[in-house]
Parts: sequence; C-alpha cells; structure tokens
Amino acid sequence: MHTRLTGLLLTGVLATWLASSPATADEWYQINERALATFDFEGSALPADVEQLKQQFPQARPDPDRITKAAGLECYVVDGLKHADEARFYFYEGRLYQFEATYDLDRVRKMGGAQAVLQQLVDRWGPVDQVGEWRWTWQRPVYSRRADFYAWPKKNAQLTITDMSWMPVVERRTSRADSEQSIDLGF
Repeated sequence: MHTRLTGLLLTGVLATWLASSPATADEWYQINERALATFDFEGSALPADVEQLKQQFPQARPDPDRITKAAGLECYVVDGLKHADEARFYFYEGRLYQFEATYDLDRVRKMGGAQAVLQQLVDRWGPVDQVGEWRWTWQRPVYSRRADFYAWPKKNAQLTITDMSWMPVVERRTSRADSEQSIDLGF
C-alpha cells in the first residue's frame, strides 16, 4: 500500500510539473529527445569514426586493455581534456558505438557534487527512464541512443553514451571472441 501511494504521489507531482511547464509535454519530450541525439563533447559532436576522432583529439591513443581486434572492436583513450578527466571512444569496424567520459572525485566536487551533475543532466534530457543504486539511465529509442550516468560515493563519476543499434552485433562479436580464447584452469 505504501509503495502504491508513493507511486501515485510521484505521478501526480510529475503531471503537475509538466502541466505548469511552458512547453507542452510533447514539445518538452521532443526537446529532450533531440538533446541526446545531438550530444556534443568538448564543444564538438561525437566523432562518427576513428578518422574523425584523430582529427578532433590528436592525443587519442589506443587502449590496449580494451581492444578486441579479432572481433573488430577498438578503443581509444583521450586525456588532457578541459571538461573531463578522461574519455574513451569505442568503435566497431571503425564506427563509434560507445563513448565514456570519466570525472574524478575532485572534478565532481568542483562541479557541485554528483547531485548537481545529475540535476543538470535531468534539466537537459528530462526525467530518467531507469534508476539503479548508483546509475541513472535515459533511453531514446527514436535516436537509438542511451545515456548512463554513474556516480560512485567517494570515487568518481562516469557518463556513457551508447548507440544501441550496434549493441547486439558488438555483444555477439565480443562473446564469440571471448569464447574462442583458451583459458588455463590449472587442471
């Protein structure tokens, strides 16, 4: 009963907030849909391929711990950034399918804390679609994009943008490459 009452209360608050918003709910949703579709990082759109990455970030270097060449997967890491401590760009057959920006604890604190960062993301992308213990997710199927914000207490935060249209292929390739590796179990 308590859970149902809380759910009804939250639904009522959200409905009231949407009704008092200057934009209609549909306009508001479309604005937030486009915000994730046109996400940019360090003042530029995310690179579509490895060549664009190297043009935008000449300091990008392969991340040997996260490369699965046999599966057609590559990862490049970029540091020395203005707005994040580190960024990783994941490519499948040369095309970007995932981006991660990592923010160290000191940077998160300078930005006002994880709650302030989360609020800025909510202001930009709208209410989250899923909430976990330290994870908030926005899914935008129209644009095949998903954003995940992770904030770990007394550690760091990470923002991940994923092109969901590539994930089934990437997961199949990764699991196939992993299963082809031999593992010494010691017996």
